[in-house]
Amino acid sequence: MKYSLMILYLIIFSGCHNNTNHSTVKEESVFNFDLKKDFKITSYQKIIETYPKSDLSACENWTIEKQDLRKIMQSMKSIQGEEWHHSFDHLPCEITGELIQNNNIFKYSINSGSWISISTLDTTIWFGDVDKLNEVVFMNPILDMENK
Repeated sequence: MKYSLMILYLIIFSGCHNNTNHSTVKEESVFNFDLKKDFKITSYQKIIETYPKSDLSACENWTIEKQDLRKIMQSMKSIQGEEWHHSFDHLPCEITGELIQNNNIFKYSINSGSWISISTLDTTIWFGDVDKLNEVVFMNPILDMENK
């Protein structure tokens, strides 16, 4: 009888788990993301990071229209972390959001220093306006390391 009640308990409550995510969209490793392939931008938000001693007034007038994001993003080239750190300005003006590619969710951040990051929970990759195709859009282009 004791075992029968235990089995009955398991049968009843095994189906009572809270699985509220019925979506086929999942967060995936960023290495499955390809800027050259189709993706959908699902959210868009301009933010201004509050860096110490930053002149934030320039950020008030900087923006990229949502309809221009895909073209700008797809014109960028993959960069490594060291190049991202040394060759690009890291400014307080950003546009952030989420995008979906192949039913996978990715977070993006476009910095006015001419670079973007694409991230998941544990991985980030960077792309930069290496060829200066979007200089008019960004506040600062890639830094010329040879003339420093």
